[in-house]
Amino acid sequence: MIRGRRVVAAATFLVTLLAGGSPAAVAHDHRVPKAVLFTGSDRQVGREAGSTWIWWDGHYCVNQISDAAGIFQKDSALLKPEAKIRIRLAKAQRPEQLEIRAWRRVHDGRAVGAGSPVDYVLKTHLHRGRKVWVASFTPDVRSDYFLKVDGFWPDHSRCGGMQSASWQFHVRAPQ
Repeated sequence: MIRGRRVVAAATFLVTLLAGGSPAAVAHDHRVPKAVLFTGSDRQVGREAGSTWIWWDGHYCVNQISDAAGIFQKDSALLKPEAKIRIRLAKAQRPEQLEIRAWRRVHDGRAVGAGSPVDYVLKTHLHRGRKVWVASFTPDVRSDYFLKVDGFWPDHSRCGGMQSASWQFHVRAPQ
């Protein structure tokens, strides 16, 4: 995964340079946001499963596209019974659309079946002085629980279009 992120970062850097912009012109809110899952007793950084991110660098529109294999991670966050899951999206802008799907099984790291939609509550919070969005819900976790989160934001720079990102998480119940 680190290799893929380096390729995306290098491609973004190259596109920005070729477009005549400077890498320093890319503001923090024009990067794909990080997603972190919290279970009350544990946390897990989301594995980016793909994104399309467009922004104005001061001179040109820059479009970053990444695609991952969609393999769920083996490491997992521990979820105690009756605990809530909270997923923090590090972006000040509210997502126009947010979809969370859950699977109980994977085969060779890939989800089995269509998954089930997850009902959640989305609220704004302050994290280290910055506005972020947190989706929270109480799951019925008996063993492994695999989550995919898809977020969509309109680009408010001069480029227009949509920004989207997907993350994957793996949660497990205590045995």
